[in-house]
Amino acid sequence: TIFSNSILSGVNFSGADLEGAQFAGATMNATIFDNAKLDNTNIGANSSPTSASDASFVNASLKNTRLFLVGHHIDFSLADLTDTTFYLTGGEAILEAANLSNATLRFSGSGKHNFTGALLDDFVILPGTNCNHCNFSDTTGDVVRIYGGTASGSNMQSMTFAGANISNLSLYGNSNSYGNFNYTSFAGATLDNLYIYGNFLYCNFEGSELHMARINASVSYANFDSASLVEATLYSSSKFYDTSFVGADFANSRWYISYSYGGLYQLQGADFSGANLFDSYFYRTYINPAYEPIWNNTTCPDGSNSDDNGGMCNLY
Repeated sequence: TIFSNSILSGVNFSGADLEGAQFAGATMNATIFDNAKLDNTNIGANSSPTSASDASFVNASLKNTRLFLVGHHIDFSLADLTDTTFYLTGGEAILEAANLSNATLRFSGSGKHNFTGALLDDFVILPGTNCNHCNFSDTTGDVVRIYGGTASGSNMQSMTFAGANISNLSLYGNSNSYGNFNYTSFAGATLDNLYIYGNFLYCNFEGSELHMARINASVSYANFDSASLVEATLYSSSKFYDTSFVGADFANSRWYISYSYGGLYQLQGADFSGANLFDSYFYRTYINPAYEPIWNNTTCPDGSNSDDNGGMCNLY
């Protein structure tokens, strides 16, 4: 079925079998595709995207579909987007409880997309996406890659992963003002084997489970209170200025904070009160006393208590 360049705004296709249909250049604002079958379709094209503001695809099947859409408030709640390529120019897409397994997304526009409860196995968000204030709360998945991008229009700040349970989540930010993940919340999330790169300033990891996390980022001013980072690796380019690790568990972690990468001050103002660093390894670490972090009832790498060591831990 060919609907290319057709005016379909307001049409109700609920429950229709439209597998393999073509919608390049169509206009489908407020069109309803709830419970429809749209597998293997092309809805829009890269050179001719489809206008679809307020369209509804609730519980629709869009497996192996190519979506090139323009618009806001498009609803894909409960939809099956397995193996889908999805390019959107617009904002506030609704993908609650959608199946995004092996899907590839690139969203430009105003952000604020809602992925709450979605399944994200083998899921990719491409560079150049604006996911400012995106909501990934209670999502699940394995092998998720989100790229921040390097240019204006790529904004990944103030997202939330609260309550998410994702293994092998990789977040690739940048050190410049674009594509960073500042102010993002991971509170209470379970993110085994998390990898983060770039700027994650003022992020909230409170109470999160980050087993075997790999941190290669600036997490200055972040909150890791009561987080579990057992067997985590923290790389030499990371920065932890005024970061709170109160009550965090770093047992068997590895810290590659060395003199040559500014290790003199990378932990300046960091608070390890009540934290557990037992059996952690600090590679070639030397901290200038003027930049000593806060040790208070801290379990040191050798198992001693900082309070019994003159108020500090020996990391050398």
